[in-house]
Amino acid sequence: MDSLKNNNPLYLWREKMTDEGLFTKSRLSATDKILETYLDNLSTSKDNTDIWKAIEKVVKSFNKLNKAEEYFIDQPEREDLVDFIQAEAEKAGLKFAGDVTEEWRDEW
Repeated sequence: MDSLKNNNPLYLWREKMTDEGLFTKSRLSATDKILETYLDNLSTSKDNTDIWKAIEKVVKSFNKLNKAEEYFIDQPEREDLVDFIQAEAEKAGLKFAGDVTEEWRDEW
C-alpha cells in the first residue's frame, strides 16, 4: 500500500476538495475504493494476463464512475490516473510502451 500513499492522485485531489466542485467527498471516496481494489488485484497477479485484467477492471470502473458522476474526470485527472495505473502495472511486472488504459478508456 506504499504506492497508494506515495503516488495516489487522490492526495492532490483532496487539496482541491469542495462540497460542490469536481472533487467532492463521494467522488474521492469512490476513486479511493477503485484504486485500492486495483492495487489489491495487482498484488495477487501471477502474470501479465492478470495484470491486464486488473487494468481493464480499473479502467472500466472509472468509466462507470465518471459517467455516474457527470464526467468529473478531465484531462489533468485523466493524466494523473493513467500515470498511476501505468506505474503500478510496471511495478507489478508489466512491460508495455504506451498508454495501458487506452483500449478500455471512455470519455475521461
